[in-house]
Amino acid sequence: MSKDGQAFAQWLDEARIPHSKRSPDQLAVLKAAFDFLQQAGSDYASRRLVGHFLLNCQLGLKLAQVGRLVDVTRPTVSQQNWI
Repeated sequence: MSKDGQAFAQWLDEARIPHSKRSPDQLAVLKAAFDFLQQAGSDYASRRLVGHFLLNCQLGLKLAQVGRLVDVTRPTVSQQNWI
């Protein structure tokens, strides 16, 4: 597994995304989000954009999982109406 692949797998594991949510289509969307954050950086606007997208693209992710993916606490995600 490449270094980028390891980083992506670790990102998913840290967000506690279950393997049942890792279908090929879901992985493609999550990989695109991961790549975007790698290229755009982890500034607030980029993380908010990715968070909003992941919450609304019908992957079935929970609010807390998306928060962990974009490195924002669940209360912050809830308070800022990312949905």
